[in-house]
Amino acid sequence: MHPYLNIAIKAARLAGKIIVDATLHPGSFKVAKKSSSTLALDLVTTVDKSCEDLIIKTILRAYPEHNIIAEESGEQLNNSEIT
Repeated sequence: MHPYLNIAIKAARLAGKIIVDATLHPGSFKVAKKSSSTLALDLVTTVDKSCEDLIIKTILRAYPEHNIIAEESGEQLNNSEIT
């Protein structure tokens, strides 16, 4: 398997654990309206942010030069050919 795919699978599995835990403990996370959005139902949870942070850290730990474009935190551009 390609090394990039191995890291992607690792990141997805780690984030999945956060999601499963939040599902089993629904009072453990908060829901808020995205501050940058004018849409009434544009929501973000602490689970969303935690998963995104973990995925980004997992990718950048393996490939610190890669660019990242993420839904909640935006862009982290490192002038890489890989995003």
